[in-house]
Amino acid sequence: MADVQRGLTHAMLVTRTGRYALLAVLAADVFAIPPLVATGALPSWVQGLSFSLVCLVAVVALTAHVSARWLVLTVALIAVAARWGPIASHVPGFLFLEAASVGLAAATFAGVLLVDVFSNGQLPDRVLSVVLVYVLLGVTWAFAYGMVVLLHPGALQAPEGVRHMSQLLYFSFSTLTTVGYGDIAPVHPYARTLAVLEALTGQLFLVVVVSRFVGAGASVSSRK
Repeated sequence: MADVQRGLTHAMLVTRTGRYALLAVLAADVFAIPPLVATGALPSWVQGLSFSLVCLVAVVALTAHVSARWLVLTVALIAVAARWGPIASHVPGFLFLEAASVGLAAATFAGVLLVDVFSNGQLPDRVLSVVLVYVLLGVTWAFAYGMVVLLHPGALQAPEGVRHMSQLLYFSFSTLTTVGYGDIAPVHPYARTLAVLEALTGQLFLVVVVSRFVGAGASVSSRK
C-alpha cells in the first residue's frame, strides 16, 4: 500500500512539473518568439524549433492520460512535421497543412487538459490546467484564422496587412478576451463567424470554470 501511495505521489509530481514546463515553453512560443521573428530579430526556423519543444513537453506532460496518450503523440508528430514543412521546402501548399495540423494539435492538448479542469483533483493543479487550456484555445483560433487568410487573402484587414503569425495570435487573444482593439478587423464572413465563436468560447469557458470551482468549494464547505 505504501509503495502504491509513493508511486501515485511521484506520478503527480511528474505531471505537475510537466504542466509547469509546458506553460513555460508555450508562453515563449506564443508570446515571446513570434514578435521577435516578425521584427527580424530571430530567423523563422526558431518558431519551428520552439513549437517542436512545446509538442515534446506536451507529450510528456500529458502521459498521465493513458487513454489519450497515442492520440496526443500522433497529432504532435504530425504537427511538428507540418510546422517544419514550409520552413524546409518553401512550398506554399504546406502552409495550409501547417495551420490545420498545429491548430488540431493545440485543440487536442486543450481537450485532454479539460478533463483535469473538471476532475476532482487538487485545486492548484486544476487552476494550472485552466491557464493552459485558455492559452491553447487562443492558439487554436489563431491557426483557424490563418487557414481562412490562406484561403481568402484579406479576410482579416489591418493597416499593414496580416503577414505574420504574431498578428494572428494578437487578434486571436484580443478576441478571446473580448478586448477587441479594432486595429485588425474580420471582413470576410468566415473570419467574422470565427471571431464571434471565439468570443463566445472565451466567455463561456470562464463562466463554466468559475461556476465549477465555486460549486466544488461549496460542496467541500458543506461537508465540514
